[in-house]
Amino acid sequence: MEAAMATLPWDIIVEILSRVAVKSLMRFKCVSKSFNDLISRDSLFKKKHLDQSNSTRVMFHCNKGSPMVSVSFSDERVDISDMTQVKIPHQLDRIHVYTWDNGLFCFGANYKGLFIWNPSTQESECILQCKARVSNCIIACGLIYDPDNDEYKVFVRFERLRSRSGFLFFSSRIGVWRQMFVDIPFDNLRRRQSSFNLLNGASHWIADNPPIAILSITIADEKCERLPFPSNFVWKEMRRLLLNLTVLSGKLCLSCCTTYYDYEAETLSDMLRVRSLDLWVMEEYGAVESWSKKISIPVLPPHYPDSWIPWYVFVDGTKMLLSTKDMSRRRVFIYDVLEESLEQTTPDDAKRAYVWKETLASPHPNREVIGYGGLDPALDLDFD
Repeated sequence: MEAAMATLPWDIIVEILSRVAVKSLMRFKCVSKSFNDLISRDSLFKKKHLDQSNSTRVMFHCNKGSPMVSVSFSDERVDISDMTQVKIPHQLDRIHVYTWDNGLFCFGANYKGLFIWNPSTQESECILQCKARVSNCIIACGLIYDPDNDEYKVFVRFERLRSRSGFLFFSSRIGVWRQMFVDIPFDNLRRRQSSFNLLNGASHWIADNPPIAILSITIADEKCERLPFPSNFVWKEMRRLLLNLTVLSGKLCLSCCTTYYDYEAETLSDMLRVRSLDLWVMEEYGAVESWSKKISIPVLPPHYPDSWIPWYVFVDGTKMLLSTKDMSRRRVFIYDVLEESLEQTTPDDAKRAYVWKETLASPHPNREVIGYGGLDPALDLDFD
């Protein structure tokens, strides 16, 4: 094959390979050293492949049976007939996905640690060991991948480090963890929020301790700032709002569920109901006047309590992939804005959904950095 390809100019070969699926590229690595170097190490090629990739999939985290399944995804539909089982790395049975970006996933496994994983290439890396239950140690985690430099960054807050520094930061280019000493005037992560949202070089989350606020920490200078909520929020009803912060299409988004109490419910856990869901988008980062309400779902089925979380907004803005958070079960739906209808074209036992592109991004940190030995042993977690 190499002899046949040698008749083509190298730039033409690169152009052809940049349009090939990741699974096939993994096989092509053994064709020659130049192919292997291009596919495995060339950051410009990885970015070119990501930019031209039209292979978008949605991964569902299921409640039972196979913990992960992947299906084809387009801006028209979710094709569950194309469902394939996703192989979890290191033969792990249970994982918790904290966050994902550009085809890389960050997940935790109890008594194992924190992992970066590329399901397209089936490569993974444990970037932090943990000898306890990860869910008891990690409060929240954020991940962002920079295709220009083929570098990912991880931002973590640990329960047992809260009194000392609270935050840890990891860059795959440097290959080591560092503690961040941040002066936060008020802070209490919103209940059940396990993901930080990384955007514009900063990590974002919603703080509960009065007053309720959107906080951000700039990773470069370790400064904490407060971002504004939409100016026309009805603050007297704040106790009845369930807020979730996300990044959709490269913009900071705020989903707001208006709730009420059903006093005729059979159990206390069923009393909290969601009446409506609004999705706000900050068009210009940091500008309060740029908040705009993009999607408003006026009435949601009353038999789905608790909270709704948006995972993806379709390109034309007429549909949204979102999930319910229930005391006993989670489910994933597609909401049609024009038809004002919910459609469960997803696996019945799906509880979370992750829309991602197949990518060549490597989960392995830079092993050429002087002194890098895999993990910083001082930051291995053992809280038992």
